[in-house]
Amino acid sequence: VSPNDELWKPPDAEALSKFTDRWVKLRVTAQGITSLPELQRDGWDESRLRALCARHGWEFSWMTEDGERRKRASERWDLLHVSADAVRPMEADAILPDGVSELDAA
Repeated sequence: VSPNDELWKPPDAEALSKFTDRWVKLRVTAQGITSLPELQRDGWDESRLRALCARHGWEFSWMTEDGERRKRASERWDLLHVSADAVRPMEADAILPDGVSELDAA
């Protein structure tokens, strides 16, 4: 419906007043945050990392190549207790996947 349309009629004063009151109320509530925003630094310096670890009970250590190598070297990999079934290859599956015809498989 547009003003040039024969079905269009201007809103009455009461409807216009309700609309403007609602618009003003919504406009006031849509202004956004009125308090000061809380800013956080971009970088994670050592003091912030140590505080985070302390808060959660984590051990702090830098992830260096040498440190990771020492950590991995201290882990114990006991391959003697691995069962034979875990390292044996699985048998081949003879069933064709969905959507593959006998002609495609040949």
